[in-house]
Amino acid sequence: MLIIHAFLKVTPEHRTTFLELAEQVVKHTQAEPGNISYQLFEHTGQANTFVMLEEWQDEHALKQHGESAHFQEFIRKAKPLLVEPLQARKYEVIAQS
Repeated sequence: MLIIHAFLKVTPEHRTTFLELAEQVVKHTQAEPGNISYQLFEHTGQANTFVMLEEWQDEHALKQHGESAHFQEFIRKAKPLLVEPLQARKYEVIAQS
């Protein structure tokens, strides 16, 4: 299983637009084959600072997601709303209960 943490800092004036875009990408991504979990969280101490927590069955599922129309559209539309470039970190689960 693969875990992705994608960090996004949004300009305050674009918060509403970003959240609308995020709602759509979350909805469509959760329906993708190979997606285990896909959720958006906001930092409790820093407004407009978000992390997308993703769980994928395998590399193939993650690759398909990256090529999906809804993800590509989200990236294209969200990029100009960000204070800084999106930062993503990928982890592989090596032990779980």
